[in-house]
Amino acid sequence: MLVSELAANATQHSESGRNPNGQVRVEVTIEDGVINVDVVDEGSATSTPHVRARTDVPSPDRCGLQLVDQLADGWGH
Repeated sequence: MLVSELAANATQHSESGRNPNGQVRVEVTIEDGVINVDVVDEGSATSTPHVRARTDVPSPDRCGLQLVDQLADGWGH
């Protein structure tokens, strides 16, 4: 669920989604029994990702990183 939200965020809000040849990579590594998943996009020319405070969210479709933050905290990561 977290990976799909991050990938959706990357394609919707980064150069990866604005560029017809844009790319989003999902990188999975396992070390010492710990699985690490990174979603890598082409960034943004105007902003860096940040978790918005609930009062700053103008609509439900603009709270993806808040969802990721809360779920990861709830799962202890």
